[in-house]
Amino acid sequence: MRIKESSRIITIFIVILSCIGSLSMLHSYRLLDEQRGISIRLLRAAEAVDKLIEGSDILTNAVRSYAATGEKKFNPDFPFPMISNDCH
Repeated sequence: MRIKESSRIITIFIVILSCIGSLSMLHSYRLLDEQRGISIRLLRAAEAVDKLIEGSDILTNAVRSYAATGEKKFNPDFPFPMISNDCH
């Protein structure tokens, strides 16, 4: 009788541990998927920052070139009129 009871308790314990293990595995897959999504968003943000920095450098160089030379070839690259060095 004791062997039967012990066997039943061990079986229940194994089933409970198996359920806990399965739930833990499902939860880890969900967290991994969430982490991948966050990594993708972080990569996109880093790419956007790189584009912003590149655009800022291009704009800065063009404005400096226009300010130093006054050549109109640097001015058409922008949708807004640059301030003229001419005093009216």
